[in-house]
Amino acid sequence: MINHPKTLGARGTLLFALKPFDCSGHLETLVYHLITGNFEVQAEAYQLIEAINSEVTDEVLLKCILKVKDGLNEIER
Repeated sequence: MINHPKTLGARGTLLFALKPFDCSGHLETLVYHLITGNFEVQAEAYQLIEAINSEVTDEVLLKCILKVKDGLNEIER
């Protein structure tokens, strides 16, 4: 639902509403919104990522790290 085009203007609110839940299974989606979202979306995605307490597989973690590095490289260009 968060990735659906209809939610473009409400993604920050939707991410905020996820705070009580374990979002570890959606880490890749959160990282995507951390990189591509507006300020509110980025802030909410960051808080959700920071709150993850459960195990994340090495494969998913590596994918997310590479996405963040690519995003930082784009910003530097």
